[in-house]
Amino acid sequence: MHDPRANYALGLQYATADRGACHLRGYGSDIYSGFAKFQKPFGVVEEVPLQLRTIDDPDFAKDIAIGQNLSEVNNALGVCRQTFSSGSQILENNFELLLDAVYYLTGLRYTLPELLEVGERIFNLKRVFNVRCGITRADDRIPQRLQLPLSEGFVKNKVLTIDAMLEEYYKYRGWDQDGIPTKNKLVELQIVEY
Repeated sequence: MHDPRANYALGLQYATADRGACHLRGYGSDIYSGFAKFQKPFGVVEEVPLQLRTIDDPDFAKDIAIGQNLSEVNNALGVCRQTFSSGSQILENNFELLLDAVYYLTGLRYTLPELLEVGERIFNLKRVFNVRCGITRADDRIPQRLQLPLSEGFVKNKVLTIDAMLEEYYKYRGWDQDGIPTKNKLVELQIVEY
């Protein structure tokens, strides 16, 4: 299900995606399902029942950022995103296989944290570009239509909010209160000219 009213963490992913709300720009749908094996290699929150995903929980912010960074790695390498969501049910060592594939393709040996930093660098470069094009904190929002509560189901009458998650997300990303990557963050990621 791609409706963020049933998964507020997915709402944060939609609000901060580089090209508008997109379920392909992170793993907000998969990360808490227990289906994708992100907990051990990335230290994300353990499986979260659907009923508990409908809160504006700052703990989700780090996990969404990690999922977005991994998604950038997938996109840069041309790897199908299902390799790390549903594919993690088939192979126990798919992240190690990814690191091997990168080595055999490029001759560069990465650790998983180093590869995630590449994804973080890509995500931040896109953010810098978007900021130059005029994006602001006001754009890191969910469309009005998705702020209307559903009339039935376990999320009946709940209104999607992401304010607490967004604050923590900016802190985790090393961005300022306006959602702009700080100079320190850009230097840390070796982004010196932009």
